[in-house]
Amino acid sequence: MRLLASVGCLAVLTACSPAELAVRPAAKPEPFSAGRDYFPDKAVVRYARQFGVSYHGHYKVIDFDPTVPTRERLQYLLVQRGTPVPEGYPNAQVVQIPVNRYIHLHNAYYGLLERFHLLDGLAGISSINGVTVPPILEGYRSGRIREAGSGSHSNIEMAIGLDPEVIFLFYSAYPEYNVHPKLRELGVPAVQLADQFEPTPLGRAEWMKLIALFFNREAEVNRAFDALESRYEALVQLAEKAGSRPRVLGGAPSSSQWMLFGGRNFQSQLIADAGAEYFWPGDAHQSLLNVSYEIVYDQSNETDRWLASSGMYYRSIDGLIARDRRLAWFRPVQQRRVFAFDRNADRFRRIPYANYSLDRPDALLSDLIAVFHPELLPVHNFEFLREVSAAR
Repeated sequence: MRLLASVGCLAVLTACSPAELAVRPAAKPEPFSAGRDYFPDKAVVRYARQFGVSYHGHYKVIDFDPTVPTRERLQYLLVQRGTPVPEGYPNAQVVQIPVNRYIHLHNAYYGLLERFHLLDGLAGISSINGVTVPPILEGYRSGRIREAGSGSHSNIEMAIGLDPEVIFLFYSAYPEYNVHPKLRELGVPAVQLADQFEPTPLGRAEWMKLIALFFNREAEVNRAFDALESRYEALVQLAEKAGSRPRVLGGAPSSSQWMLFGGRNFQSQLIADAGAEYFWPGDAHQSLLNVSYEIVYDQSNETDRWLASSGMYYRSIDGLIARDRRLAWFRPVQQRRVFAFDRNADRFRRIPYANYSLDRPDALLSDLIAVFHPELLPVHNFEFLREVSAAR
């Protein structure tokens, strides 16, 4: 039993069993060689707007500068194990790489961690609810992977109790919801993930490169991204051949408001790249926003299709209308053209889209093209998108 930290009224007292701390044995570091380039494979950030990276022999510097009005800039100093920590970065969070044990609290990345075989060192996740990645589910059942919080924001006591070298977590545009300052006080590097603010799908997917930086996996991630980029651009060129551009309603309603993605969000760009027009294009928001039901209805008069983010709760058009009679006013509902990113949802309403879509914008784009312009993809196997059926 050991006391990890105390800050204000926060005290963390925990014990970690050998099973909980079991990870792949770390390789013994080689003697430091001044002047050596420890990272011959380098990531180049071309699309992402929230972070950048530079290489300096035996260490990397990540600059995180989110394009939201938090006015916060963070810096991470990634130092190769067995080499000295450089001077001149007084405000940077230092992380020894490659990372051996970590917590990841953003479930959009879980499929990515599986894809690049990075799960051996995963000690904690936000919540098992919403996870569809088989190795993570098995790790949770065996006790090797623990829940370290709930929702998008971390629970400090539970997270630190798992003794991570670094914690990856969701970055909010609202500072009161971010816990990385407290984690830093406790001496745990907290890496902010802000892919949701990226204005383009390829910019969001490029966050796979940021994850690679912490594990020295740039070579294979670069190859994967280059192939993804080629497929995506080919699909954009295909969509440009369409003879029309349908107008698309997005988001989903609550009691009095409608939550939709902003006009500069990567999802609105996906719609444009698929040969359609987002009904809210003039808006400058990069993430989600809440708009009154009446305004959305007024702006959606000429829409042809609806991408309903929460369609998984309604298996049919009739079910949608039964839940909220106002939806019967909307043209896409009347025309039975409602779609949701919840294909292959299980009985617990967990959807693969939540875990696997970040690095698969090409799959998202092909699904959308097949919906907007089926003549361009007459034979298509949908990966994420489901047509909400017309009847129960």
